[in-house]
Amino acid sequence: MKDWGHSKGDPFGQVAMKADASPLSAYIARILKLTGSILILGTIVDCLLLMIPPNFMDNEWLSSLIREWVNRGVLPLIGVAVLLLGVWAAPHQKETSGKKKPGQGWVTGAIGLAMSLGILFLLAAPLYFNSSRLASADATRQINDQAAQAQQQLNTQLAQRQAQVKALLSNPEQVDQLQTALANASSSGDQKAELQQIQDLLKQAQNDPKVIDQQVATARQAGTEQIQQQQQQARDQLTLNTRKLRIHTILTSLLLAIGYLLVAWTGISSPKPKLTRQKAR
Repeated sequence: MKDWGHSKGDPFGQVAMKADASPLSAYIARILKLTGSILILGTIVDCLLLMIPPNFMDNEWLSSLIREWVNRGVLPLIGVAVLLLGVWAAPHQKETSGKKKPGQGWVTGAIGLAMSLGILFLLAAPLYFNSSRLASADATRQINDQAAQAQQQLNTQLAQRQAQVKALLSNPEQVDQLQTALANASSSGDQKAELQQIQDLLKQAQNDPKVIDQQVATARQAGTEQIQQQQQQARDQLTLNTRKLRIHTILTSLLLAIGYLLVAWTGISSPKPKLTRQKAR
């Protein structure tokens, strides 16, 4: 008597295996794999577009790029997890002779992607620290240059004012022209205020010529203090913003690296489903 359960081309065994594959489970598995793939591919395309046009020699651009990548890094992690869930939720069918197990390609690709992204975010933390440090140094130099330019402009304006007042003192005709310009109603408010200050300074300088130098020195000191105060405020704000972004980006990058590597390790160490056949006699 033949053993129909072990005969070649057993029709009853094939029917029993097909009955185990639930249509609902297969549908859920396809939805999960599709959702995971869209999350992964969409984020990768978005991150690649952020690199256009590339400018890796610019520390500010590089640190901003890494920060944007880190902010988007959780979406591929969710995509990989959903993709693996879809593979594991799929009904297990008979392994074809000489071929890979069903879903093995999806699992290998997801694990490889998770490991690659984990290493990428692990390396992104020190890279961002260095690029943000250099970018902060460049920004500090710009603040110092702006303060130096403001100081130079202040000195130039005060020197011009001092020369103008001394020239007026030596030329009575220009004093009359100043009074005429001050009385002109078409002059703007700022211009009238400036002319009034010059006229007041002239009156004081007629009694004591040293007043001009004293006024210039006082104005220079006040202007210099204001420039230094603005410079210090800009430095403090830059330091605060850089520190906050650095802590957030580095910690997030390290957490993402740990998450991706754990997902990859989970996929590698997960037990492989055993494919069984029901026998019918």
